[in-house]
Amino acid sequence: MIADDVPPDLRRLLDALPIPALPPVDVAAILGRETERQANAARFWKRTAAFAVGLAAAALVALGWPAPAPTGDFEAMYDRLAKLEATAQPIYDNSKLEAKLADINDLLLTLATDVNERDEKQRLALRTLAKQVSELRLLSDRRWSEAKSTTDALYTLNQSSRKEQNR
Repeated sequence: MIADDVPPDLRRLLDALPIPALPPVDVAAILGRETERQANAARFWKRTAAFAVGLAAAALVALGWPAPAPTGDFEAMYDRLAKLEATAQPIYDNSKLEAKLADINDLLLTLATDVNERDEKQRLALRTLAKQVSELRLLSDRRWSEAKSTTDALYTLNQSSRKEQNR
């Protein structure tokens, strides 16, 4: 159909219509995948941090923190070790180590609480965003429905005017 064949009334009606928006994008699915990816990453780093702290604490306990600084003279070290074994006294004060472990435990609990609070805030923000996306999707669907019914009516009008012209 050539542009000159379009009746002027139909041309005016078509020109008055708004240009339809792009087809809807499944933002909720994209948002869901991204949320799941971020949650997995957060869980991974939370577990990694807990494992690293536990490993460090175990190493401190196993190695007897603080370890004596090594010297270059091995014979002196063997003599010192023999003297320490002979005295049968504890080498290190365990109360200091337990205090440090308690501090580390408190820090871990504080970190876990902070992470949980941030997770909850992010969940609330994502719920709000998902609600907005749903509302936008409904609005878009309504607009497409209106545009389709208007286009159908204009098509019917055009076809009826052509039939009348052909008679």
